Amino acid sequence: MSANNICTRVPEYCAQANNQGQCLNCIQGYVLSNGICYKEIPNCARWGAGNCIQCIDQFYLQNGLCYKYPDYCQTFDTLTLSCLKCITGYQLSFGRCVINISNNCLYYNPLSTSQCYTCKNTFYEYWVNPSTG
Repeated sequence: MSANNICTRVPEYCAQANNQGQCLNCIQGYVLSNGICYKEIPNCARWGAGNCIQCIDQFYLQNGLCYKYPDYCQTFDTLTLSCLKCITGYQLSFGRCVINISNNCLYYNPLSTSQCYTCKNTFYEYWVNPSTG
């Protein structure tokens, strides 16, 4: 009911409005931004003009949505969509973070986080057959 005792429609997706017709809070699944209810974007930390403008930690913003950093990535480049720095115990390999099983491995196989793809200079690959030792 408005200040003039007239029944008016509550703004779309609004759960509660004041007597001036301004939305005070939204229904579940929507977020209030400047008096308007917008569809909630998962993992969004800050809203502006109905759009997500900043994601929570370990998520990056792209085309209005929040995407999770690749596994074990600490610093992510949103322009190249590749990891720049890994968490402790992991190392970069082709823009991804793989477990650091050897200090002598330069790149790991992109399809396996435990298989060395290229050794550092002055080192060579040494394979052991698990069946025969």
